[in-house]
Amino acid sequence: MKWALCSLLWFLALTGAMAQTGIDGTILGVVADANGGLISGATVTVTNLDTGIKKSEISRSDGNFEITALPAGRYSISVTFTGFKTWIVERTDLTIAERKRVSPVLEVGQVSEKVTVEATADLIQTENAAAGGVVQARTIQELPLNGRDVVELTALVPGVRY
Repeated sequence: MKWALCSLLWFLALTGAMAQTGIDGTILGVVADANGGLISGATVTVTNLDTGIKKSEISRSDGNFEITALPAGRYSISVTFTGFKTWIVERTDLTIAERKRVSPVLEVGQVSEKVTVEATADLIQTENAAAGGVVQARTIQELPLNGRDVVELTALVPGVRY
């Protein structure tokens, strides 16, 4: 009887561990004003453009925010705070297990005014020392790989060695 109970508990523990694949991404950053002052209490909202699902978080006392468990996809980001213009990134792509940093700088103005960021430059990843990347299926199909050895794909991602 004890053996069966132990086996059942072991199976349940492994099932939960297998479900945690680590493929979800994160959008994080620090909310500041035009003078560089940190803003706590700002509402940061990310919206998945494919599904319409929204997630929000309030920036902490140091201006930091971190919205986790986001599946890969296209997102819009907006930051609002009373007495400041709304800061918006209309589209940014989040890849598998990516930690995307944004730096919202809020400008003083009417709540009805918006500041829209048309393009953002990808900054150096400082949150994680791991090197990785996403290789598109078409790239894999067009490569002259001998036998399509998966290990040879590591040469496609900068900084990754086998």
